[in-house]
Amino acid sequence: MQAVVKGDLSLIRQLLDRWPLLHERLLPVEYGITPLCMAVRKSQVAIVRELLARGAAVDAVAENGSTPLMFAAQAGHLELVDLLLGMGGDPNWINEKMFSMSVLEFAIRGKRLEVCKRLVEKGARLDVVNSSPHPKRGAPDIWGPRRTPLEHIVFTGFTEFIKWLLETKKCMPDQRTSAYDAPLIYIAAARGNLPIANLLIDHGACLNPTFSINGETYRNILSVAEAFKQFGVIESLITRFWKKDQDLENATTFRFSAIKTNMAFDLLTHQSLVSGDSNAAANGLQQAFFAEQVHKLFEEAGELACFSDRQKLSNFAIDSAKQGWSTTFLSGVGHPDFAAVARLLGKNPFKSDRNAPHATPGAAQRLEMVVHAVASRIPRAKSMFKNLGLTVKCEAAMTQMVMLQSEIMSTAITQVRTRFALHVATLPDIAMNRFISLSHQVNERDLYRVLTKEWGLYDPLARAAIRMVKVSYEKLRHIPESGLPESFKAMPPAARLKAVMTQVLDEWDKIEEMVAVFHQSKSLGQLDLLSDLLFTQWRHVCAAFGVQKPVWVPPEQRAPAEATSTSSASSSAASSDSASSKTT
Repeated sequence: MQAVVKGDLSLIRQLLDRWPLLHERLLPVEYGITPLCMAVRKSQVAIVRELLARGAAVDAVAENGSTPLMFAAQAGHLELVDLLLGMGGDPNWINEKMFSMSVLEFAIRGKRLEVCKRLVEKGARLDVVNSSPHPKRGAPDIWGPRRTPLEHIVFTGFTEFIKWLLETKKCMPDQRTSAYDAPLIYIAAARGNLPIANLLIDHGACLNPTFSINGETYRNILSVAEAFKQFGVIESLITRFWKKDQDLENATTFRFSAIKTNMAFDLLTHQSLVSGDSNAAANGLQQAFFAEQVHKLFEEAGELACFSDRQKLSNFAIDSAKQGWSTTFLSGVGHPDFAAVARLLGKNPFKSDRNAPHATPGAAQRLEMVVHAVASRIPRAKSMFKNLGLTVKCEAAMTQMVMLQSEIMSTAITQVRTRFALHVATLPDIAMNRFISLSHQVNERDLYRVLTKEWGLYDPLARAAIRMVKVSYEKLRHIPESGLPESFKAMPPAARLKAVMTQVLDEWDKIEEMVAVFHQSKSLGQLDLLSDLLFTQWRHVCAAFGVQKPVWVPPEQRAPAEATSTSSASSSAASSDSASSKTT
């Protein structure tokens, strides 16, 4: 072994003269290796020639399954590659012990361009399928563990090699790999390899080949890039192919209707930002137009989402996107449990028309739900397009666009919530002056109608508010006049009722109406959405009376200690019973 490492050809000859079969022995290294493999590994050309001349098998494998040609290919030693190929070395040998890698893949992994060229010229196959998974290095899976050298080229980003293959016609731009019959351009898109994708497009690759696997069918490169969240690829395609005035509906390069994710939707509908033809302020974001449209947008989204018309909601999202709205803000309305939760929150225990649907939330309630869904997306606006693989210019333009829209939506949301708070603050006054009779009876039906249909309180909270009015009024009636502060005696009846209601609100930790509706949820998704909507609105009700309640935090966002405790949920609005029902 030392003679091989030091390149002592004279000593090698003496040893072989004495022991002619010595070249067949495995040398004692970390893994058994033949003298020929060791000589190739150490780039000892003269010794390699001597060993071959003395009868060493050109494809004698080491214990790790590699042949001398694999060692030469990985090292990029072209002279040795030529020598071994000239002596009959197999360019298509597969190392079954090393993840079924071929000789060519060893050269690809090392990005040995000249060696790769020579191997292909000497018959190395680009379509040989290697079926062993590679858990740590090499070619990661896309659609499964099988791969070919072509996939390996894309995975390693070996742009120079694919360029040579295309120029010499060794690989066609519409080439499909033999592993899964996947178009090579789809593999480049799935891996986010823009240079190789662009090379294939430059050479005429089709952008719309049909490819089906694992129950999914891909019909264009855009759908592949979207499926694998390669938004940088989408940006590149838009910049390359779409003009500012192109009609999205009649686009031939891509299919607009195939888009599924909000980010891809936004990139497509704001293609003038992506392509650099415009800036956010001039991209249809005239503040006056959007400010006028935002309330109508909320109302339409709420009506479609609450009545579970998924197709109309999808069409509405497309139409809104074409007007310039970012679809991300309305994504919460598309929650799969939105309609089911709306039915729970829209129930009416005082329903008089027995032929009408039993659980149809009113317009004000729907508006509250939509406003909450949109408001939850606004804090994410600033980071919405970060870490997506976009260019700096595109990321900045798209971020500016959503920030402008978030400001417009925030203004509209503030208006809705301010109006809600003003309504709730009048509850003691209208209760005392309109809905409590001289016989001290509360007109619950009409008060409920105002709370839900006009103000937008959800059914459980409207019933809780009515109960609060009744409890507070009874307390007020039975307070003895003697001993009351003069300031309290001087208050009008509505102000007295408000003072008592504020005290009751501050004391209430368990809201039984909320607990009951939590038990009606059919899934954890419904339970989380219910909790979020109810706790948020109840907190706003309390705030209108100057009572502060903690913000409810979804379980997945809580710290470990907080997630295991029910005390936080209790103090929010529903005490231990509601918290335990949510946990259940």
